[in-house]
Amino acid sequence: MAAVLVLLSAGFGGWWFLLRDGGGGVESLTTYQEWAAAAEELGTAGVAVQVVQPDAPGGAHEVTTQGHWFTDTHFVRRTLGGVTAYDLSTGEADWEYQLPGSRLSSCPASLEQSGGRVVLLSGEPAENGGSSVCRTVTLLDIGTGEQVWSVDVPGLAHHEDVYPGSQDTPVIFGDRVLVSSAAGGHILSLETGEPVVEAEPVRECFAYRYAVFGDTLLQRLTCGQSGGGGLGKGGALVAWGQNGEELWSWRLPADDARVDGVISLEPLVAEVTSGNRSQVWHIDPATGEHSVVLADYDETRGFPCVPGGLRNCPRALVADGRLVMQVELPHINPGDSGHEGGHGHPNYQNQLVALDLADGSEVWRTERVQNRKLGLVTVDGDRIIAYQEPKRIGTKGDGVPAMVVAVDPSSGAVTPVMAMGPETYRPPLRALSEQSYFGKVTNVRPAWDNGRFAMMQTSLMRQNDGVLETLVFTRP
Repeated sequence: MAAVLVLLSAGFGGWWFLLRDGGGGVESLTTYQEWAAAAEELGTAGVAVQVVQPDAPGGAHEVTTQGHWFTDTHFVRRTLGGVTAYDLSTGEADWEYQLPGSRLSSCPASLEQSGGRVVLLSGEPAENGGSSVCRTVTLLDIGTGEQVWSVDVPGLAHHEDVYPGSQDTPVIFGDRVLVSSAAGGHILSLETGEPVVEAEPVRECFAYRYAVFGDTLLQRLTCGQSGGGGLGKGGALVAWGQNGEELWSWRLPADDARVDGVISLEPLVAEVTSGNRSQVWHIDPATGEHSVVLADYDETRGFPCVPGGLRNCPRALVADGRLVMQVELPHINPGDSGHEGGHGHPNYQNQLVALDLADGSEVWRTERVQNRKLGLVTVDGDRIIAYQEPKRIGTKGDGVPAMVVAVDPSSGAVTPVMAMGPETYRPPLRALSEQSYFGKVTNVRPAWDNGRFAMMQTSLMRQNDGVLETLVFTRP
């Protein structure tokens, strides 16, 4: 049958897309039909920012560049050796700030901003390829690109040679900046960068990680010999209020236990490793009791948290009193249940699953649909935001574009909130937009902010020279 041209509403004036009728073409796929309906209703989101990774400098093997923030008019992110702000109306770099120290360091930045200001660590890469040595703390105004202050990390009297490293994510809480290290924490004035509290004295337990959840500061204490690096075990989680009051503390039930990441503060849900078992716990800090929500690694479990700070669990979140996780990707062969359409090739798909915090029982799963890969992004009000990756189908240039979807935390129902165009499954955008962020380690991170969506490559590697490292979409 002759091809039929269908006009779909688009964000920048509309575009034409070719549909072929019959025989299990791409238009027969459920994911394509859902996307087409969303594009007609919502229009297609335009590419606001598109940036390729610069060539890796000599000596660079892998440089981590995590840290991103939205302002009203810009997308700001950590880049090689500094920070760059991209104008969302033009896509151009509006300003760049070069951090002190080596461009090759993988020192972290604060997740949060306060009054348009963020904290960044900088320093030198480790000679042995391990954690960077982050000797400098900088407060940057991301509205102007101006440095507010930059100071050396105060030395610790008992460990002068121990500095923050690649996993010591700094935080802003109230009028203070807090920076952890393997030997204890530093507390600085947000206004001046001067020490507010002298470095922690030698003691059995000391601050090993910090994280901010809304109006609460969470501190992870670890016990034993300080300054040894590693992951640290035992200790406690302590929550602090805005006025410096202790809200609660929860001591780990075993000396060999450690908190790998905190998924949610209220309710308190964390990934905890004890011995050689890593589990997800629902914890009541008032009583000290906990229940195991997820006990073992399996196709549901996956890996909720990854190294890089106390609040770094990209594949799990808590919404509506339930733990929601990404199911790992099964390999679906032609003829298997769940393989639809006339394409005789395997496909990969996954689901989101919600578990009851009380006993770990399954509450719901999103529907299994061919070629649908859903990745968690964030909680936005009373809904979960997830990213549905694009998929190129066959060899004729067909495919299913990407979408951002909202997931109802009470039922798992999926509703599109942003439809991208077919450029997402074609080069050069495909190199980033179709990159999975599944498995234990991922270098691709998504971000959502009030109708703006970003995908970022957060590790600079030689094999990615000239490949997209930043994509930002905005609604029409």
